Amino acid sequence: MKNLLFKATELGVNIEFEPIGDEAYEKWVGRQGKNRYILTIIGRGLSASQIAAATDVVTRQELNIDAIRRLTGRQSIVHPQKNVRACVEFSLRGNPRDREEMQRELMRLSQEMEMDFSFQKDDMYRRMRRLICFDM
Repeated sequence: MKNLLFKATELGVNIEFEPIGDEAYEKWVGRQGKNRYILTIIGRGLSASQIAAATDVVTRQELNIDAIRRLTGRQSIVHPQKNVRACVEFSLRGNPRDREEMQRELMRLSQEMEMDFSFQKDDMYRRMRRLICFDM
């Protein structure tokens, strides 16, 4: 570590170290092996109850939510736009307990709460270009 600090000073780079124990390191290593998935929700507007319903399906499938990210911009309350869509992306980790049951639950939510879902494995193929058509 001493050599790294000297080299960092020589290059004008500021670095910090934080020692971790064996147990914390092993937990970190164990998390990397779990599959990653992306659940995307799209609708005319997404309410807290819609997001909560989707989250409930995810947690019952024993998937961990790493992040929730809004993919659409904020909308003005004063000057609302027509035909606006809202889209949120969940980054998930783990393996669904029962993928068919999850699909049925998402389809049910889609019909009951007027929103659409996309569930896909987060790997290099997900990032490649593709064409998706919706019949709305």
